[in-house]
Amino acid sequence: VAARAADAAAAHARVDPVVDEIVALLGRAVVGLDDEDVEHAVARLLIDRGWTLAVAESVTAGGIGARLAVVPGASTWFAGGVITYATAAKGRLADVPDDVLGIHGPVSEPTARAMADGIRRRLGTDAAVAVVGVAGPTTQGDRPVGTVCLAVTMPGLDDSRTIELPPRSRAEVQHFAVAAALEFLRRRLVRAAAP
Repeated sequence: VAARAADAAAAHARVDPVVDEIVALLGRAVVGLDDEDVEHAVARLLIDRGWTLAVAESVTAGGIGARLAVVPGASTWFAGGVITYATAAKGRLADVPDDVLGIHGPVSEPTARAMADGIRRRLGTDAAVAVVGVAGPTTQGDRPVGTVCLAVTMPGLDDSRTIELPPRSRAEVQHFAVAAALEFLRRRLVRAAAP
């Protein structure tokens, strides 16, 4: 929503009622206003519940944590996380059982769920998000480039999902995986907050 006016105050006077109406119509689907992005919405949802969050990342290599940490006051709700890029690190740092890795492989929903559970226990948080995937340039086992497995765990809700991103550069797959993981987390927090 944009407006032209003689000064900023006059432009805001024109824009604000329209924004208020849109927000009222869209409700919880609104992620942010102005410079806010999904990480700000995640922060608000966690703060509203008094919850803390941990992350376990593989394919995103710390991208989720970096996005969360830019939100002012993040240290009150973001406990931290681990980057488990190598398969062996998933067990050592996020408590993924060897049998999960052996049966399902490093890029799977069971592995992402185990990572979320493991980091949530290790850091003693209310919620956790985990992501594994294939950034490329080659496949991993039978998983094509762009495969991303997401998992979220929190009181009363454990969920996972596999998405297939279009094969792009490593950086683009990682960027999209971060965005997908944050939105997956946001939607589960909204669900958990629903009456």
